[in-house]
Amino acid sequence: MNSKTVCVKCGLFLEQVLQGMTVMEMAHFGPYKLWRADLWDCPGCGLQIIAGFGDGPIAEHYETEKFATLRHAAEKRGKLITAGHDQKREERDDNNSRNHNQCRGGP
Repeated sequence: MNSKTVCVKCGLFLEQVLQGMTVMEMAHFGPYKLWRADLWDCPGCGLQIIAGFGDGPIAEHYETEKFATLRHAAEKRGKLITAGHDQKREERDDNNSRNHNQCRGGP
């Protein structure tokens, strides 16, 4: 399946910059599922999105050991993004900034 993404602001196709990001989906009670997806950038304005999710999660909250191991590995590689409707915005922004800087070779 071919899936193209376009920046609405610039009208440019987004470029895939990283495969295999881990997205930690949050629920009202905390971490819920881990997914694999890809990081895309707009070459014009720098907009970034996560897209291309797998068919299902790679771990769920009740698989405690597997979840912890995969989460830790993604954090260590700087490839963990936290997302969800109920997560506090400040928490999500702090975590995502820290991890994004690591995966891009920043501090």
